[in-house]
Amino acid sequence: MFCFGLIQIFLILSGQQMDAKEPDLTQLLPLFNGVGPHHYNKKYTWEYKGLLVGFDPVAVDSVGIRILQEKRRDFFEEDRPIKPPVKHIYLADTRHHLGTADPARIDLIKMGWNKDILI
Repeated sequence: MFCFGLIQIFLILSGQQMDAKEPDLTQLLPLFNGVGPHHYNKKYTWEYKGLLVGFDPVAVDSVGIRILQEKRRDFFEEDRPIKPPVKHIYLADTRHHLGTADPARIDLIKMGWNKDILI
């Protein structure tokens, strides 16, 4: 893996067996408030300056949700649950066994920029 420029990279590994799949890349300009593209408001986006990279898409989504929740906490200065709740990530782990959503079972490797990482 190579990284060019001033961005932070998270390598997310879980207890799942890795195979030859490509890593999952998400969250370049996240929207932290609203429901879907029809509720887009630039006020609720930010340049995260980070990449989430991993072989387990459930773990990547789980870490992404934690980052969004922290951004909401910072912005609104209180805990505001995401609506609708993001149950699908935890169900992907517990019901369908597609990956790991439990933060205690995810190895999070932080590399690069540390300013405003939110996790």
